[in-house]
Amino acid sequence: NFSNAKIDFEKSNRIKPNYTANYNLGTIYFYEQNFNKATENYKIALDINNKDYRTWAGLAASLFWSGENYAKADSCYRKAIELALKTDKVNPLDYSVKADMAGYYVQIDEPKKALSLKKARSSLP
Repeated sequence: NFSNAKIDFEKSNRIKPNYTANYNLGTIYFYEQNFNKATENYKIALDINNKDYRTWAGLAASLFWSGENYAKADSCYRKAIELALKTDKVNPLDYSVKADMAGYYVQIDEPKKALSLKKARSSLP
């Protein structure tokens, strides 16, 4: 049940619209399967900070699952990959980034690239 968190994030946004509240609201709405509200909050978060790959991926997933705009979802997954690659260069031992990217590659129908990340992970200490 996300209702208390949603209330707190909405209150935070009323005081001052901010990235964290909108990102988290997007995630809550996504898990509640309210994909239109999720899309709306992820877009607001991206207007504030468009550098976090996870927000682009959240927007992509909400667009995909809404069934309304697969082409835009694909574009957002590609942006998420672009930013995740930069994050991965900063900390190549962060396996969660590689796992996230593998999922995004699958979403854009590039399974060989997803598998290459699995191989890269296998070669790390």
